[in-house]
Amino acid sequence: MIWRYRGLQHLTELNLTNNAITELPVALKELSQLKVLVLSKNPLQEIPSWLGELTQLKELHLEQTQLKNTTGKYRSIDPIKSVRVKEEPV
Repeated sequence: MIWRYRGLQHLTELNLTNNAITELPVALKELSQLKVLVLSKNPLQEIPSWLGELTQLKELHLEQTQLKNTTGKYRSIDPIKSVRVKEEPV
């Protein structure tokens, strides 16, 4: 999949729910005004550390992903204020 964000520099909310995303493209860093990122229902197993570089990001939604050991891990990424994670029962 090719990610192109040309002209989206002022985007503040991005909902990528249920898109079979396995890893986040580095190109997301170009969305410097992003405040809400919804990644729910994707087979993500890891969130990259560069996500903290999105200084306007306040909400991160990670419900129904394949992330492991999420307790507190993503809650400490500055400047994120709200992280929603609901792990699926095994």
